[in-house]
Amino acid sequence: MSDSLILQYYDIDMYEKDVSNFRPGQWLWANALSFCLKELELLFRFPSNSVILVNATVVSMIRFQCSDEDDRDGLREGLNIGPDSKFLLPINDAATIFDQGSHWSMLYIDGMSGHCIHMDSSASPSSSSRNIQNANQVAMEVFRLLKKDPSSFHPTASLAPTASLARGVEVQQQTNGYDCGVFAVIFAKCVCEAIQEKGSFSYDEEEDARRVRSIGAEACDAYRGLTLSRIAELAVKQKVYRTDA
Repeated sequence: MSDSLILQYYDIDMYEKDVSNFRPGQWLWANALSFCLKELELLFRFPSNSVILVNATVVSMIRFQCSDEDDRDGLREGLNIGPDSKFLLPINDAATIFDQGSHWSMLYIDGMSGHCIHMDSSASPSSSSRNIQNANQVAMEVFRLLKKDPSSFHPTASLAPTASLARGVEVQQQTNGYDCGVFAVIFAKCVCEAIQEKGSFSYDEEEDARRVRSIGAEACDAYRGLTLSRIAELAVKQKVYRTDA
C-alpha cells in the first residue's frame, strides 16, 4: 500500500498508514492516537491551561528528554502549564525513545488535588507492569513541571524514579491485542466529560467510576467507525482525500 497524505490536521499529518489504524483489528500508532487527542481538545475547548491533553510524542519527551530545568521551562511554556492544570497523558510500554512499544494506557493527573489515575485495559495483576512503572515516571515529572512536591499529596512518595504515584483503577479489560489505544482515548473522553459537567474527575465518585468502567469492546468498535468517517469528512474538505484510501 502506498502511503499518501490523507489529511493535514493542525500539526498532525495523517497518512494512509495512520488512517488504516482505525480499521477493525488494527493497533493505534502514536500519530493516530495524537489525532484522537487533538479531536478531544477541540471538542471540549477547555479554558486555557485548565486541562492539557498531551500528545504521545510529547509524553515521550517528558519520559526520555526532560532532564533539567531548561527542558522543563521549555515544556511549561510549550504546554502552557498552570499551577493547577489537569493532564491527560497516553502511556506507552516503550523502554527507550527509539522503541515504538506495544501497549497504551491513559494517565490522568489533577494538579490541584494531586490525584493520579491510571486506566489500563490490559492491566497486569502485578504492580510492576511496564505501563504502571512508566505512568509513575511520567507523574513524577509532571509534578516537577508543576513545581510541586508529590509528597504533599502522596505521603509515601519521594523524588525517587520508582515512587508510587499512579493509582491503577478497575476498568473493563480488552479481549484482543489491539484495542488498547482506542480504550485509552475513550477513557480520556470520559474524564473530559466529567470535568466539563462538574469541573473535576474522581474515580472515588461512583458516577465517574461508572463512566470509565462502562467502556468495552462495543464502544471501541463504534469509535473506530466514527473516527474513520470523521477523517473522511475532514479530508474531503481539504480536497486531498483519496476514495481508495
